[in-house]
Amino acid sequence: MKKIIKNKKGFTLIELLAVIVLLAIVGVVGANLIITRLNKGKVDTFVNDYRDIVKEVSAAQIEGMENCDDNATTGKCSDSEQIDYASSDISLTISQEADMKTTITAKAKGTFAKIDLSKYYCDSDATSCDTGKKKLPKNSKMNGKTTIIGIFK
Repeated sequence: MKKIIKNKKGFTLIELLAVIVLLAIVGVVGANLIITRLNKGKVDTFVNDYRDIVKEVSAAQIEGMENCDDNATTGKCSDSEQIDYASSDISLTISQEADMKTTITAKAKGTFAKIDLSKYYCDSDATSCDTGKKKLPKNSKMNGKTTIIGIFK
């Protein structure tokens, strides 16, 4: 009697579909994690740039106070000045009033514009931040989704 040899090679259609569905699920979850990390990195970059600018403006303000001899008794300078800075990612306005009050407004543009900063940061004077949120630098407030305002004196 002859033995019939059955050669079963390959996968069934159901097995192939199951593998494809599992790979799709892993791909969607992985892509979501990567996009979230990239967005958080962009927000952190924007806020870190803002912090650096605040430090530079504060140093310049102190230097300006030292060079402000025309009204030494009042501690005020005579002129107010405004500096505008814009790049592809940030629009920055720094204004200094006669009483040495400096206001910094930073508005996100370009790659930062669509990111909601309020997901990751809260105002500096907030009594409590939601879990996982960081506070903005001292004297900073968010105005809308992407504008940070700092007032220094």
